[in-house]
Amino acid sequence: MSKLRTTALASCALALAALTACTAPPTATPTPSAPPSAAATPPLPAGELEVVYQAPQVSEVDRSTSPIMQPGVSISERWIAVASAPAGTLTVFDRATLDEAWSVSGGPADWGPCGEPYFLSEQRLVLLTGIEGGGPCSRFVVYDLESGEAVDGFEFVTAEYQGTKSYEQVTGTAAVDGRLWFVTAYHGLGFLDPKTGEPEGVLDSAELGAFSDDSGRAHVSSLAVDPESGLLVTTLLHGELIGDAPASDVYGIRVDGTEAEVVWKFGDTIDGNAALGVGELDAADPFLFVDDREPGVLAIAELADGSAVLGRLDPETGRMPAPISPATPVDFAAGLTDGHGAYEVVGDLLVTGAKDPDGGSLDLVGYDLVTGEERWRTTPPAPFTATLQDVSIGTDGELYALSIGLVNGDTALNRIDPETGESTESWEIPSGLFGETGFTARVVDDAVVLVYESTQTIAFPTSPLVILASEQRD
Repeated sequence: MSKLRTTALASCALALAALTACTAPPTATPTPSAPPSAAATPPLPAGELEVVYQAPQVSEVDRSTSPIMQPGVSISERWIAVASAPAGTLTVFDRATLDEAWSVSGGPADWGPCGEPYFLSEQRLVLLTGIEGGGPCSRFVVYDLESGEAVDGFEFVTAEYQGTKSYEQVTGTAAVDGRLWFVTAYHGLGFLDPKTGEPEGVLDSAELGAFSDDSGRAHVSSLAVDPESGLLVTTLLHGELIGDAPASDVYGIRVDGTEAEVVWKFGDTIDGNAALGVGELDAADPFLFVDDREPGVLAIAELADGSAVLGRLDPETGRMPAPISPATPVDFAAGLTDGHGAYEVVGDLLVTGAKDPDGGSLDLVGYDLVTGEERWRTTPPAPFTATLQDVSIGTDGELYALSIGLVNGDTALNRIDPETGESTESWEIPSGLFGETGFTARVVDDAVVLVYESTQTIAFPTSPLVILASEQRD
């Protein structure tokens, strides 16, 4: 199996400076703002879905100056905020009416939005973005949600010489107990003040191992979170290679309010071969990838024989007590690390897509994170040639799976019973909206928000942002 993806990094040390002026509107992936409680939200109604918002097709937009970006959707009690391709547009909608409140373009930056916006409150929204001619994912921009104006911002400046600044990259963000935590490549760990959005440092680079090796090139590359246990996980990449991948260490950090403490650490350069504690499996020289796209601290490890295991890390020890070894590990691991939100954790159940043993169409599979066993495997109702693109939990607390056809873009959304994997309701998405794969779907009340995530050349008409609503909506 090929080595798993790593994050592009900047090479500099941190000094923090406040912006004197913010332009409208970030690769790190911010954890989505926690959606409001689903207790009072009824399930998405059965029946037809109609288009209530559609952005211009990507093929109709000049992409020559489009930034590299990671789109995303975040939800609060009042708002829906979406960062979408191809220009890094930030659009905010009224959640109750689905009307567009305001929209700003990211402009011709080298790096556009680095994932989902984050709600500091119902009045303030923060977005991680890049700087034109500067650094990727190096600036937090704070917006007033009523007016859409950029009211503050913070750059990660490392040096300035004759008017030219150098910047450091924010390599990961994660939300815990109402605070957005972040790591930078060399400075360490901090969080944004919930009221102002101003960054505050907590653990410095030395406490996370940066610059600790002989080459002096170790840097923090990602941040993942288990919100239930208050555990943050960072990955430290070193300058030397092990095989064809960088040597890496992993640190578990316990968060309590504004305090943070390293409680365990292991990896290629710390604990050696037995780092994962995966029982009888040969874990010599493991390559550990901690997924930073969704909460749950789901880890994927490549073993010495080229196979892969994955599972949830024990927050107390960092070990993987019940490693999952899928029947099709290559396709499974590749789908997790390169997919577009193609998995969800529901209690002790991991739900994701995986090709069948014959390499056929993508199935929906449920794995037990306690035992490491496969619970069920199903194929949701979908158009011919459709493959699973996204798995997510709606604001109604239900599990949904999005499938898109590779040939003509025919699309289906299915509500999934997590106990059996079977579809309990299916919606056909109106034709003519999609002709590509790479979409994220989020069910918000009686609406579905679909955001295009791919950076590939567009072969068919594709809208980067579409909102569908039930015909039963008032």
